[in-house]
Amino acid sequence: MRVLLARDEVLLSIRDNNGITAYRPVPSGETLPSAGSDITNGLPVAVLINDRSASASEIFAGALKEFDRAVLIGTGTWRKGSIQTIQSLGDGSASKLTEGEYLIGSPTKWVAVQCVGVEPDIAYEAEVAWKPKKESHECDSLGAIVSGGVRSDGGTVKKPLIERDPALYRMGERMLEAVKAFDHVTFVKNEKVRKQLKVPLPKDDPEEESNKK
Repeated sequence: MRVLLARDEVLLSIRDNNGITAYRPVPSGETLPSAGSDITNGLPVAVLINDRSASASEIFAGALKEFDRAVLIGTGTWRKGSIQTIQSLGDGSASKLTEGEYLIGSPTKWVAVQCVGVEPDIAYEAEVAWKPKKESHECDSLGAIVSGGVRSDGGTVKKPLIERDPALYRMGERMLEAVKAFDHVTFVKNEKVRKQLKVPLPKDDPEEESNKK
């Protein structure tokens, strides 16, 4: 994030049983890229997200959105901000331990991801042949933790990007047209291959159900 965000402030924090602290990702003796080192020199950035964007990817996208660095295009993310470690057990199995959650921002000014996710600035759902009837998210998983709060500033809602940065929003709209064209070409190609190989659609596919009527 630091290579795109020219900011001196803390970009990521952790909330656990000890409270909220700034995230320290590097071992002692190493340094992070210096603030003010945006490798794009301020070029506009668009990020594609959907309900499969999880954990690090949605935290990355959410930070770029929160700090007004990028326009997000797509659908809401998977809502996983939990911090988890895998521990091997003596019998060859393993356990997953949830230790806390990541927060976008500093210990005093933050936005949660866990069970909240990141919403796009411009809504778009890719053209697909089949989509499951029920979508699942991180908090639908057994033992998932529920975020201890959505924002440090309570119920404050940011203004839409089209009001905060009209130029960046318009760039996002132009990028969306290119994404739609690419998605359609990919969809047609995949459908052609599926039919050539005679791969059946899943039983709960809406297209198949409509053909039966």
